[in-house]
Amino acid sequence: MLHGFADTPRNAIRPKNLAWELPVAAATGLLIAYGDRPAENRFKSPTLQQDSDRASNIGIGLELGAGGIAWISGCAKDNPTLANNAFVALAAGGFGQVINLGIKEGFRRQYPYQPNSTGAFFSRSRAGSFTSGHATTSFAFAAAIAHRYPHKPWVVWGSYGLATGLSLARLPAHKHYPSDILVGAAIGYATGTYIANHATP
Repeated sequence: MLHGFADTPRNAIRPKNLAWELPVAAATGLLIAYGDRPAENRFKSPTLQQDSDRASNIGIGLELGAGGIAWISGCAKDNPTLANNAFVALAAGGFGQVINLGIKEGFRRQYPYQPNSTGAFFSRSRAGSFTSGHATTSFAFAAAIAHRYPHKPWVVWGSYGLATGLSLARLPAHKHYPSDILVGAAIGYATGTYIANHATP
C-alpha cells in the first residue's frame, strides 16, 4: 500500500485512468455547483432519515461481517484462498477508510445535518462530509472481492449492489451530499482494485 501512495501521482495522469477520472471529476464539480443542495433538500421525512441511516449501517455491517466470517472460515477449514481473499477485502476496506479520513480532514466540508449547513468546504469543524466513509469503505471491499472472484457473477453483482445501496442511503439519511458519495465510491473502487491486484494471491 505504501508503494501505492508513492505511485499515485504517476498513476493519476495515465490515459487509462484519466478515461474514468475526468468524467468523475466533471460530475463531482457539477454536483457541488448545482446538484448537492437541491438533492439533499428533497428528503424531509424524519422517519426516512432514520431508516436510511439504520439501513446503511446495517449494510456495511453485513459486508464487513461477511468478510470476517469468510476469513475465519477459511482459516478454520484450511482454505487459504478463501482466507486470503477475505483478508484482502477487509484490508482494502480499512485502507479506504484511512484515505477517506485524510481527505475529510483536508477538505472539512460541512455535513448536511449540521445547523445552517451550506455544504461549504474548509469549515472550522474537524473532519467533514467530503467524502463518504461508507461509500469509500464499502466500494473498496466490493472491488477487492469482485476482482478476486471475477468468474462468479453473483459475487460481483452482489458486492457492488450492496455497496451501491448502502452508499446511496447516506443521502436520504442526511449524512452526505451526492458528490461526497460519488467521490467516496470512486476512491473506494480504486483502492480495492489496487489492493486486490497487488496483494499476495
